Amino acid sequence: MTKFLASPVLTLVLLAALVVFLCLGTTGMFKNALETGGFSSMIFYSPLFLAVVLLFEFNLICCTARQFKKSADGRRKGSVLFHTGLIIIVLGALIQLAFGFTGYVRVREGAVVENRPDRYYISRKGVWHRQETGESAMFLQQTDIPGDRAQQESRGLLALVRDGEVVAKQWVGRGKSLRYEQMDIALNRTGYYLMLDCSDSLGKTYVYPLLLQSTETPGGSAYSGSLKIPGTGYVISVRSRELKEFEIKVDQTGPGEQAGGGYSDQAGTGYSGQAGSGYSGRAAVGDTITLDRHKITLSHPVPWMIFRIRYEYGFYVIYAGMIIAAAGMFILYGRRDM
Repeated sequence: MTKFLASPVLTLVLLAALVVFLCLGTTGMFKNALETGGFSSMIFYSPLFLAVVLLFEFNLICCTARQFKKSADGRRKGSVLFHTGLIIIVLGALIQLAFGFTGYVRVREGAVVENRPDRYYISRKGVWHRQETGESAMFLQQTDIPGDRAQQESRGLLALVRDGEVVAKQWVGRGKSLRYEQMDIALNRTGYYLMLDCSDSLGKTYVYPLLLQSTETPGGSAYSGSLKIPGTGYVISVRSRELKEFEIKVDQTGPGEQAGGGYSDQAGTGYSGQAGSGYSGRAAVGDTITLDRHKITLSHPVPWMIFRIRYEYGFYVIYAGMIIAAAGMFILYGRRDM
């Protein structure tokens, strides 16, 4: 059994399996960066991935033990030190998988994100992501987003609330994160919602947030986004640089579903849209676009921020392993003992 665990062939097979898992998980992370229950979490917290990592750890231990027996005469000490560093790195990764967490959450200015059983953003403790007891929330009180350097110099005043009491409050921006116990909250990116007031011929009004994604250009930040308005069959696309005037295109895709995705100021159901003409042109904040039996008002832009939330239980162990592995590599290259 020990001979099998120390086999170089097993090492290559496990490394190939880890590369496949990492590629799949990283791809899912980029596609769904805002959801902790997405495809990447299914990969990195699956029993099969954990089993491969555990087997790789045992493989490293057995290989290192065999190398240690051969290093009694002073040779291969660099190789032993390097493998010891790898063992510590994998151990730190296992600790991070068991106790740590990295997730992303989008918060609108003035909004509160409360802890829920299906989220681990705000409070969590213990093995395999069991939540702490008690109520907790995260409140984005204020944002500061310079127009010409939106991503580089942006910051937000973030408050962390536990059981109704503010336990941490700080401006979070470039090089400045909010730390509380083992939690580290850093700013990932910024943007805006364009709030749309959509009313129909019956006088019902719904408010819909249109998500604007920012793109850095030589002239500054540019914003664009699109939204299918429920109950109307309309798809509105906007582009802007100053967030004061927008290039707008509205397409009619056919009869819509019953409205209900927004916030109504009157009781009752929404109006099911009918096919009609679209719109293409420019409009400023506060302007109203008339579309067949609907009117859309560009109400106002609202800043949002995406925060990366990380629990760093295993990172310090990983850093220590990297230092030891680097020392082993230095000895290997220095002694030419490969």
